[in-house]
Amino acid sequence: MIRNKKRVPPGLAAGAAILLLFLLPTVLVPLVSGVDPNAMQAGAKLLPPAAGRWFGTDQFGRDIFVRVFVGAGATLSVAAATVLIGAFFGVLTGAVSGFFGGWADAVLMRLNDAVTAFPAVLLALVLMSLFSSGGAGRLILALGVVFIPGYARVTRGAVASVSARGYIAAARSQGVRRGRILFVHVLPNTLPSLLPALTIGFNNAVLAEAGMSYLGVGAAPPDASLGLMLSEAQGLLFSAPWYALIVCAALLIPVFGVGLIGAGLQRMGGEARA
Repeated sequence: MIRNKKRVPPGLAAGAAILLLFLLPTVLVPLVSGVDPNAMQAGAKLLPPAAGRWFGTDQFGRDIFVRVFVGAGATLSVAAATVLIGAFFGVLTGAVSGFFGGWADAVLMRLNDAVTAFPAVLLALVLMSLFSSGGAGRLILALGVVFIPGYARVTRGAVASVSARGYIAAARSQGVRRGRILFVHVLPNTLPSLLPALTIGFNNAVLAEAGMSYLGVGAAPPDASLGLMLSEAQGLLFSAPWYALIVCAALLIPVFGVGLIGAGLQRMGGEARA
């Protein structure tokens, strides 16, 4: 007997390994280092990487090694929360639009187009000025709203495609409730399209959070955030070039790992459809 086993794409496995190896110190370093990421040392400014200070120190004498992983945790947490909000409302909007069609589709997609008509950064800044909650919560809400249209479009197309299949028509002819058809039979079959979109959205959210913090409207000093640290490192390119290089690497490594995971999921989805 020949068994047809699905092979995990090498890129997916490599991306998962890269992401795991990055997340482990992100979780462990703040817990076991015993170093306050905001502790300043006047006599230890801009020290290069060395034993005991693996990434050197910044202009205030703070340990970059600890701050990078604390900042990475903050950036990734904001990105994950942003994706949860954007995906929840985007998938719900796209599912209703793609499944029911008609006036619901017309209204929801016109609203979707109205949101996407604004530049993402400008819309996020406007929304942040409207929300009353401060800090990371305000940034998460603003970016979450900005990310809704993208997930809505992907979900609408996937739901419309699945809804046109024969077994969905058969379920409708048997009198199965439309809500059950949508949530039990349609949405689970859109996962091959939605999972890669989630990984792309996560990477975009990481870069968006870093960009907003770089502009000074995200994390506020002295809190550690990769975007804020990159902004600080910009003025130290000649005196402490390692600072910017390390922060850029910390920003790109998880994005690269998640990108490989998304490409692997997309490949698996294509093989499943084939």
